Amino acid sequence: MSNTMLFRSSMFITILHILAQLWYRQTNLILTLTIIGGLSTSIWNHGTTSRIAMISDRVMMVIDFCADAYLILIIPLQFKCVLATAMLISSVVLYWVSKMPYASQFHINSFWLCAPIRQIRGSNIPHMIAHLSLTMTHIILMSIFAT
Repeated sequence: MSNTMLFRSSMFITILHILAQLWYRQTNLILTLTIIGGLSTSIWNHGTTSRIAMISDRVMMVIDFCADAYLILIIPLQFKCVLATAMLISSVVLYWVSKMPYASQFHINSFWLCAPIRQIRGSNIPHMIAHLSLTMTHIILMSIFAT
């Protein structure tokens, strides 16, 4: 398994998406299809060491971002739209932060003291928060399209 923590995070957000879909029964078809594609490739990518899975997941991220941005743009401006935009942007920023070499130089408990603990490649915490942020974006969009 490639990354147990991110695999568990992908499974957790899949459960959250399913629960939200059950709560908001009527939603947008584009949103539903991109969620299914994104969750599938995320679980596949984080559950294996396959380069094809990694590339597929990144391609799906771009497709999902474009779909989410499109859906946000066609919604009449309201507070939920602004919130969805902020969550979408924060998920992208957090994902890129998780890929930067310095993201892992600080232990989570020592972050505020800026005390370097160890040097490892990448950090799971910003990536998992990006998963949650994108999930919140999707739940907000589901709530908008359900009304």
